[in-house]
Amino acid sequence: MFGEFLPSLSQLGALAAVTSTLAALGGLGALAGGRGLRSADLVVGWGLVTIVLTLAGLAWPGSLSLTGWGCLGAGLLAAVITIRQRGLLPPSLPWVLVLALPLILMVTAMQPSQWDEFSQWLHSVRYLVENNAFPSRAGPVFEGSFAAYPFANSFPAFLASLLAGGFLENAGAIVNVFVCIVYCLVLAELMAEGSGRPQALRSPAVIAVALLAGTVGNPTFVPKVVFTAYADAPTALALTLVGVLGWRMLAALAEDDLIRARRLALQAGLVGATLLSLKQANLVLFLLALMGMAAVMLRDPALRRARSGLYLVMIMVPALLPYLAWRWHVTHQFPGAEFVVRPMAQWATDIVPEILARMGSVASNKGGHFTVLAVVLVLALRAMLRMRTGFDRLVVIAAFIALGYNAFLLFAYVTAFDRGEALSVASFWRYNMHVGPVAWAALIYGVATQWRWSLPQAARWALPALVLVAPLVTVKFFRFDLRAPKLYVRAVAAEMRPLLPEGARLSVVDPADSGFYALLMKYLQHGRASAVDRMYLDQPPDTPEAIGKQLGRFAPSHAWVHIPTDATRRVFGQPLPAGASYLLARDGSAGWTMVKSWPYPGYANPHDIRD
Repeated sequence: MFGEFLPSLSQLGALAAVTSTLAALGGLGALAGGRGLRSADLVVGWGLVTIVLTLAGLAWPGSLSLTGWGCLGAGLLAAVITIRQRGLLPPSLPWVLVLALPLILMVTAMQPSQWDEFSQWLHSVRYLVENNAFPSRAGPVFEGSFAAYPFANSFPAFLASLLAGGFLENAGAIVNVFVCIVYCLVLAELMAEGSGRPQALRSPAVIAVALLAGTVGNPTFVPKVVFTAYADAPTALALTLVGVLGWRMLAALAEDDLIRARRLALQAGLVGATLLSLKQANLVLFLLALMGMAAVMLRDPALRRARSGLYLVMIMVPALLPYLAWRWHVTHQFPGAEFVVRPMAQWATDIVPEILARMGSVASNKGGHFTVLAVVLVLALRAMLRMRTGFDRLVVIAAFIALGYNAFLLFAYVTAFDRGEALSVASFWRYNMHVGPVAWAALIYGVATQWRWSLPQAARWALPALVLVAPLVTVKFFRFDLRAPKLYVRAVAAEMRPLLPEGARLSVVDPADSGFYALLMKYLQHGRASAVDRMYLDQPPDTPEAIGKQLGRFAPSHAWVHIPTDATRRVFGQPLPAGASYLLARDGSAGWTMVKSWPYPGYANPHDIRD
């Protein structure tokens, strides 16, 4: 059990590089944000670095490393200055780090294992490290799925890789565990503010409650998404912070505290720069947050509308800088390479009832999250009728984001997705993970306003102990990377590398799989094989004719048969006994020869290694 919490020396080095990078981002955020929301410092600094790296990288291709070193140096200097002035750490952070240490170590010991990591996010970081520039038509080919995706999600891992002297494969997941911790810090601050007890931020019991509420207690917490290199957790955190910072800005404006309002608007704008540069569709989330703030301005009698509207513009300016620069780059370098709304004549309006029914079915299976959204919506409707409290403002902002985003998803399914994806409401639950945390934060604040955190003495120590022990008990649930098939393919790929000549063209033949193991093999053979072709379930079908046609089209020099079938035996002219995978090399134009085989470790049936 304890071995699953013990990172290797190289992984500990990655942890050191990531924490140093995050300290630099936090220092920049603390210096830029002034005395705003302390728990937002990391993402504020992230947004500032996003602006600098995006503008510099587009204006001067090949300058990312130099600019990155400048950001790291300035950030660490800013951290020192901030510590000397007022202390860098929010009062809750020391207890958070102590209680979250088992979780941090466990995630550090993990290795990438999920689909989108190998199809996009790891390629993004590695491209920046190896090429010192963004993808372009003149540069090397980007091996991920979407070269037009913005790169803010990759910037912390890129900076950490600079410190480490090379590409850090697990940096993205380590960044995201700290993203999760920052979200818990935000919840702790909301609980302390709502209960009127700022001293609660120094209580280990309250911090333990925040950690539980931000992880296993959060209805949209999914470890396979949060503890990976995916951009979903940073999106959820940045969106939550934009909403909370905008809410605090409105409170400052209601009190005529214009200096504090400006600081909070600047923080919200820099966090918005992070949000807009994480994913292309995040513009919708950002605009919905602004619409929620505008709705509060219209309904709250304590706010002067014209003046408040100027502060929304103050949020938008820094947020849009890197977004517009990246849009210019994509328009000129990757025209037509994006997911776009189709012409109106091609909209799938005829299947709207089926799409709504499927969305309802997914919602019924994720009752916790959608119950939270329903409660927030009801409370927001009440608040719109009569806005009286700070909670009313926050819940309106959260409701605009959550309800508006689900309406946008319906629009996207009808206008942009293909019919198959629309009917299956592709990734509907995962997209809702972006808006769930802000709604959950609003609800927790509302609960805190009614509960004064009078915990029994026994609970004050039992809760921190529970947080410390929980990862030990649930390690199998969290260590989803320890799947025998993935470990097997990684081991095979490592032994295969020296067997492949430079520039080899490799076909991965796996008719029983969805294509994941071919993606993994392509990622692992980077720099060795010049191209990797995927032949998987239904693409082509498991017939000799289809496999032979695909081999003729791709013209590989080598083929790796993951799970042999009768069709693959006939095509390659080899016996390929069950119970192993095989590397074959093309023997001129006449046929194939066996290079090496790898038995499945301990499996009686080869199909048992399916993940």
